[in-house]
Amino acid sequence: MASRALRALQRLLHEAEGTPADPRTGRDAFASTSLEKFALDDFSLDTGALLDRLTRAGEVLERERQELGLLLGEILDTPAADRQARLAEPRFASFSLADALLAHSEIQAEDLGMGDAAFIEEADPTDLPLLALQIANRLDLARHPPALIEDLKARAWTALGDAHLQAGDPGSAEQALREGVKNLVRGSGDVLIEARMLELEADLRFDAGSTLEADALLRQAISRLREARETGRLVRLAAKRRRVAEQAQAARAMSGRLPHSRR
Repeated sequence: MASRALRALQRLLHEAEGTPADPRTGRDAFASTSLEKFALDDFSLDTGALLDRLTRAGEVLERERQELGLLLGEILDTPAADRQARLAEPRFASFSLADALLAHSEIQAEDLGMGDAAFIEEADPTDLPLLALQIANRLDLARHPPALIEDLKARAWTALGDAHLQAGDPGSAEQALREGVKNLVRGSGDVLIEARMLELEADLRFDAGSTLEADALLRQAISRLREARETGRLVRLAAKRRRVAEQAQAARAMSGRLPHSRR
C-alpha cells in the first residue's frame, strides 16, 4: 500500500503536470540515481521551487517503499523486547516503515497488501505506535518535508492513545492525544488525521460517560471525513454514534426509574 505521504506528493505533482511549474519537464519522474537532499528553507512559497522539493521528497519515499517489505518483515520478526534497539540501525530510519507500522496497528493485517511480510498479532497494542514514533523522531528533516513528519508524529500519538484506551488506561490516552495535537498544528493540515483525533477524543468522552460531548465530537469527525471525501470510515463512526445514543437513552431511563429523595 502506498504511503499516505507519497500519495499526497503524487497528487500535487499530477496537478502540476504539463504546466511550466512541473519540475519533471525534460526528465522522468523518480529517475534520479541518488537521493537528493534539500535545505529546510527550500520549502518556500514559490510554486516551482516547492514542487521541485516535493518531487525529490517523493523520490526518497519511492526508494523507501522499494525497501519496505524487507525492513518491515525484519522488525515484525524481531522479538518485541528487542525491536527498539534494532531500530537504532540507520537503515530503519524510514518514513515509509513508520507509516506501515502505523497502518498495521490501525487496520487488519490482510488489508495492508505488503506481500509476504510476516504480520503477527501484537501482545501489547502500544508496541507498534511506539516504534513508529521512535522512527519519526529520528527522521532526517533534510530528506522529508517537515510538515509530513509532523503529520506522521500526530498519527503515531493518536494510534498510541487508541492503544492506551483499549488497554484500559484513559489517562495515558488523554496525554497521548494532547501530544498529538501539538504535532497536528505544525503539520500539513491533513483533515483525515484531525478526524481520527476527534474520534479518539470522542471515545475518551464516551468512556467517561459524557455522551453529549462524545456525539458532538463524532459529528465533527464525520464532517472532516466528508470534507476529505473519505467515506470508508463513515460506517464505523455512524455505529459509534448509535452506541452513544443507546447509552444516553439507557442513562435517561435509569434516571427516571430512580426513587426521588424525600425531604
